[in-house]
Order: sequence, then C-alpha cells, then structure tokens
Amino acid sequence: APETGQFDFKLGRKHPDPSKSTIAGFIREDEQGRIWSSSWGKGFLIYNDATGAFDDYPDGPGITTSFIFDRHPIAGPIIWSGGGFYGLYWQTLIDSAIIQFPPRPREPFSHNNTMVRSIFKDPETQIIWIGTEAGVEKYDPNDLKFTRVMLPDSISPGQFSSLAGIVQDPYSPHHYWLAVWAKGFFEWDRQKNTMQSYGLEKGLYNHEVFDIIVDRQKHIWLAELECVQEFDPVTRRFRTHKPDFPTPGINHKILCLKEGSDGSIWIGSNYEGLYRLDPKTGRISRIKFMDKPQYVRCITEDKQGRLLIGDLDGYFRYNPANGNLEHFLTRDSIYHTCNGIVFDRDQRLWLATTEGLLRVDDQGKVKFALTTRNGLQNNYLNGIEIDKEDRFWLASANGLHRYYPKTGVVEVYRRADGLFDNDIAMGFRMLKRGELFIGFQDAFNMINPSRMPMNPYPPRVVLTDVHILNRPADWRPGAPIVLQPGDNVVSFAFSAINFTQPEKTVLLYKLEGFDPDWIETKQDIITYTNLDGGRYTLLVKARNGDGIWSPEPVRVTLRVIPPFHRTIWFRLLVLALAGGIIGLIVWYRQEQRRHLEVIRRRIARDLHDDMGSTLSSIRFFSEVAQAQLGDGPGGVKTLLQRIGQSAGALSESMQDIVWAINYRHDNLEDLAARMREFGLKISEARGIQFNADLPETFQQRALRPDQRRNIYLIFKEAVNNAAKYSKCTGINVSMQLHRNRLSMEISDNGNGFDPETVQYGNGLNNMQQRAKEIRGKLVIQTEPRQGVRILLDVDV
Repeated sequence: APETGQFDFKLGRKHPDPSKSTIAGFIREDEQGRIWSSSWGKGFLIYNDATGAFDDYPDGPGITTSFIFDRHPIAGPIIWSGGGFYGLYWQTLIDSAIIQFPPRPREPFSHNNTMVRSIFKDPETQIIWIGTEAGVEKYDPNDLKFTRVMLPDSISPGQFSSLAGIVQDPYSPHHYWLAVWAKGFFEWDRQKNTMQSYGLEKGLYNHEVFDIIVDRQKHIWLAELECVQEFDPVTRRFRTHKPDFPTPGINHKILCLKEGSDGSIWIGSNYEGLYRLDPKTGRISRIKFMDKPQYVRCITEDKQGRLLIGDLDGYFRYNPANGNLEHFLTRDSIYHTCNGIVFDRDQRLWLATTEGLLRVDDQGKVKFALTTRNGLQNNYLNGIEIDKEDRFWLASANGLHRYYPKTGVVEVYRRADGLFDNDIAMGFRMLKRGELFIGFQDAFNMINPSRMPMNPYPPRVVLTDVHILNRPADWRPGAPIVLQPGDNVVSFAFSAINFTQPEKTVLLYKLEGFDPDWIETKQDIITYTNLDGGRYTLLVKARNGDGIWSPEPVRVTLRVIPPFHRTIWFRLLVLALAGGIIGLIVWYRQEQRRHLEVIRRRIARDLHDDMGSTLSSIRFFSEVAQAQLGDGPGGVKTLLQRIGQSAGALSESMQDIVWAINYRHDNLEDLAARMREFGLKISEARGIQFNADLPETFQQRALRPDQRRNIYLIFKEAVNNAAKYSKCTGINVSMQLHRNRLSMEISDNGNGFDPETVQYGNGLNNMQQRAKEIRGKLVIQTEPRQGVRILLDVDV
C-alpha cells in the first residue's frame, strides 16, 4: 500500500492459503477496470475488490500464460491466451466459449502446436504477434482475403479429391452440398464445419462427380460418370437418369449441367455432345451437332432461350425452338477451348477461353480480348463469374483475376492472399447469395466479393541507410545530406514497414528539382547520379497491397555542393571577365572611331585650307590674266576662261568632299540642309522653280558616312540631270523618315524619256550602283513628255 510502503501477498506459489497458492502469470486490466491474472493450474483469476482476493474465472484450460483482450467482429470481446490443449486458444467473454487451435499438418497457416509465452497486439495495424516455444507467429485479420476450408481426413486425400462444384441447400442456409471429383457427394455444415458423405451405400451411382446444380423444384442434380442423378434434399433419395451413349468403349462423363428456362435439364458430355432431359418424364434426347466427337465444357442460356455451349472447338449457339445451330470461333486447335460463358448486365457475351477473356457480338466476332498483353497473368482461363458489382472473376492457371471492365483494371490474387494454389482448374462457382467458391485439391476457398477484407493501414516509410559512392555515409535523421564535389553517386535505402503481405508493397518517390513526376518501384534502394549543385528534397511514400498510400511522404533534404567551375561565383566571375573583355573591345572601337574622326577632321581642314586656297588663287589669277589681256587673242582668253571654270568646279567638288568626310554632318538634318542649298543654287542659275519638301528638323538620326555621301550624290545627280537635259520648269524633292526607313522622291515636269529606247548613261548607272552600296532600292519612273520620277528607299 502506498500509505505504509508494504506489499500484500495476494497470489503466489508459496502462499500460506491453499486457495491462493498457484503460479501467477501475467496481469492485465480489461475494459471494465477488472484485474485479470493468468496462472499455471487454475486458468484465469479475477481480482475481487470486495474480498480483496482473486476469484477463479469459469474457464476450461487449467494452464494460461500470456494473454490479451481483443474484440472479434462476430463473437464480441474475447481473450487470446497461451495455454489450453495446443498452446493457444481464445475464449469469448460473453458465454465463455473456447476455441482451440489444434495442429493441422495440411494447413500451413495453422498454429505450430507449441506453448505460447507472449502475446502482443499492435495498436496501429491490429496484428497480433504470438511468441511460441518454436518461434514467432502472426495473426493478421487483414492478411488472408479468402476463407480456407480443408476437406476432412475422412475424405481420403489424393490427386482425385478436388472440389468440382458446390450448391447451397435450398432449405437450410447453413448447409451446402459438395461434389468432389472421384470422392463423391457430401453435405457440409458450415457452422460446425463438419461433412457427411452420401456415397454408394446411400444411393450415389458413381464417385466421379463433375458438376452440381439446384433446379427450381429445389432438387439437386449431379453430373457423374455415365449418368445424371437427381437428389431430393428432403427425402435424401437419388433418382438416376442414364443417357443413351451410341459410342461404345468410351468412359462417358457428364461434365456440366444447366437448367433451361422451360425447366429442362441440359447435359454436356465429354464425347457425345449435348443431351436434353425432361424432369417430368425422365426422357433424355441427344442433340447431335457434328459427326466428330464433342467435348462440352459449359452451357448457358440467353434471354431468347437459346443455348450457348462451350466446346473444345469454339462455341455453339443452339435454338431449341427451331433446331437452328450456329458454330463460332472454329479452329482445329485445343487452344480455342471455351471453358466459361456469361452475359453481363448489358447482355454482352463474354467467353473464358484458353486464349484469354473474349467479348463477342451476336455474330461471334471478337470485339475485345483481355490477355497477357493487357493485364492477365496467364491466358488459360478455366472459368468466369460476375459478382454483384459487375466485376469479373477469372480462374486461370496463374492466379485468380478480378477484372473491372469499366476501367480495365486487373487485380491478381495468389497463395499469399489465402488461395490454396495459384492454378485454378475446377469447382469455380458464384452462388446466388454472392459468395464465390474456388475448388482445389482436398480443399476450397470462399469469399464474398462485397465484403473482401482490406488492409486499411498504410505502410510506414523509414530511411534506413545512405551510401555515397557506394560507401556508407555518416548521416543523422532529419539533418540534410551533403554531397561534396565529386560525390556523383548517392543511394538511399528505405524500409516500408508493412507486415500485411509485404511483397505487395510499392514505393513511390520523387526528387523535387530533378524528377518531373512520381516514380513507382518495388525496390527499396533509390539511386541518383550526377546531380547539379543545389538543394533537393526527396519525397518517398508507400502503398500497401490494397492500394492504401501513406498519408504524408517522408522528406529527405539533399544538398549538392558543385565543383568550383560550376558554382555561381565562378559563373559570375566568368560573366564579369566576359563583360570586361566586351567593354574593352567597345572602348577600343570607340577610341578608333574618335581617332578616325580626328583624321577626318584634319583632312577636311587641310583640304579646305590648302587646296581650297590654291584653287581660289588659280581662279583669281585666271581672271586677272583675262582682264589684262583685254581684247587679245581669242584662243588665249578662251583657255583662261576654261581654267577658271575648271578651278571653280574643282573647288565645288572639293567642298562636297570636305562636307562628306566631316563627321559633324553625319545626321539627317545636315543632309537635308545641304540638299536644299544645292537644289536652290542649281535651280536659280537655270531659272527653274525648286520645291523641297524637306523637314526643317529631323528626329535625331545619325547616318553612316557612306549612306550620307551616296544619298547626297544620288540627289545631286538627279537634280543636275533635270536641270541640264529635261527642259523642265520645276523640280520637286521630298524626303520622309518612317521608323527606320528613309524615303526620298525627286521629280521634274520636263520632257522625260522612253526607258525602252534610251540607254542609261553613267549618271543613271552610278545612281543605281550607289543605291546598292547602301542596300537601298532605287526606282526610275518616266515616259516621254511626262517628266522623270526617281524613288529611293533605304534603311537607316
């Protein structure tokens, strides 16, 4: 007691009170707050607060070890406990019923028949872990999808003890009737899991039973070797019907049965084909299809009352009303065997064949095929059933397939899901209540597809290891992983903790900043190589076998330090160096340009000062000589006049050259002013009216020296030609600038000329050449007595 600090001896091996002397085990508290103790000899004990002692709980086993409280979906609150007769059992707390777990050597999922020493229930996954003297066992309510039922040892095990078919008793919902190939006919009590044989001694004709159905009269029909038997589940009596088999020396087997809409029983045999049995009269008639043997595998009926008959050679459609027979999918190959025929909700016909699942139209043409190319694990299908949710269940030689026709999704179930085998050959039947039964050797599975167990617990993803350059890396959980320059390979090892069918666990990962989409894998190691420098985040999540994903992905931060030549500093340095080089080049070109401008300015000044003054002196001296000569010899005077005129012309040309090379005039405004000045001078000398549409000011637009010179010379040539040869009375000049395009037009009202008859002289050809030099376009428009119009367009 806390008040006294002393212990009260309640229960123990050497307790002086014999009623309290026992080997106490584990102590736990239930939902009601009661204290329970296991013991060696007295089973469970419950502490009584009123008496201060442990009372014996009314249980069967005297030995109990470790235990836990749990809740069963049907039995309610229970106790899992070690002990009992086989080392493990559980007991209900409502009626104290005890369920033992005896050894079952044929069942690999059974208890190992050793004492349980510890039991633990995982609160996250609801898995119960059981520690035994022979190892650890696991009970997972979400692991096995399919209920497993073993045929009792009284039905001798062997290769011919496979379940061929099953039907529910029409009067007792907990009783079922089983047809076991080569072993006979049995009644199964599902609640007690007991089986009673109805063999030869009770009226069964033959132990080889291949199919079983229930008709509208609640009679059970058995397909057997050489006969069909009708069984009344009320009177428990058999009635035998033997068809007439015309071919002797054959083991005639009745493989399948089908009740027609008119109450007839249709019989499919392994050699003679199809028979019809009238239950009222017992009369059997044969429906002959072909001369060769027919191996009828399955029979179904459409809404028009026509029979669809699966055969080794495709399938037949037979109309009993008029005897019309049609044959489809005919080939001389066993691989076109039709083993199952169903109609879906939309009355579309589906066939389970040895080449996969086929959907065919009313003319027998294949409209869709589900094969190994688009979802199946094996094309050899032995049966087909459709559940209440319109999902197809396909029995194959490599697992049980569930096919969703609306989405095309195919799910596969195998031994890990609880099936006894992956090869499903016979005994494949969906009963009216919606339960699917699957027959195997000495056993069968069953499941209600609408209530299939699912694992709702997603896997928990954990980073377990990191390798850099294939060597273990030093890392701490939560800390960024750093890759130094040269660490171009990094691997991450993850563990998706999932104890429910872990082989179906799938990882999904994405490296943000590198992977554009999520990547799915079943590998637990993720490797990246040659990542660029920067920060990345690796996201990893997992999915269990039932498609439940981790709610949040695990995040691993990765920092990659790039080599110096790939760092931002190196790039900035390269950019700065490149900028410096470019700046140096620009500065050098500007210096060269300034130097050329100085030279041009000096040349212009020298030409103006030296040669201009010299030409002016020549002109002046020629005029003085003419004045002094007076009326002297005419030839001398004329020569002096020519010298003066040539000097004047040369002086004007020199002025044009000086103007052209002077950089101060490299703009449109100076060009326009020069053109206006020249045009007025020429026109006034000739008595011609000169009209210049030249803006007084242009927007600031510089011209290259070659552009300025050639545009001016084209203008000068055009004006000179108009003044000298056209006999015009007016010259019009206009110049406009539209963005980067300069347009100039020069026209006169003179005589013009015919371009077809007049050959261009040097002046017009020079104008065209100058336009090409500045990449411009020059157009000359003229007609006799219509003047001349010259157009120039050039980019500036």
